[in-house]
Amino acid sequence: MKESRAPLVIAVVLLLLPVLYVGSYCVALRSSSQMVGLNALLPKGASPDYYRFGGVWSKRVYWPLEWVDRRLRPKAWAQIDPPMVQWRMPTLLNLETGEPESFSPDPTE
Repeated sequence: MKESRAPLVIAVVLLLLPVLYVGSYCVALRSSSQMVGLNALLPKGASPDYYRFGGVWSKRVYWPLEWVDRRLRPKAWAQIDPPMVQWRMPTLLNLETGEPESFSPDPTE
């Protein structure tokens, strides 16, 4: 009897799926030079579109790879992310001295 090649074909296809997924992520992701230019045109508070195509679907499909990519290449992502406004509590007055007193949720400050 002739051996079936179906298991081999299935194994090859399953091994190629992650390669295709990562490759399509690399193709879909905009370059950092494109993103820097686009970020300058964004209205305040708007979220940049990091992908060339797919819109919301690309964000949903590629979020695991984007998460890994942000941890592996933080400097590259820091260049293209719009600057975040650091929220600080307003200045409070000390009731005993009348001097301004700032509060920060970060205990090291």
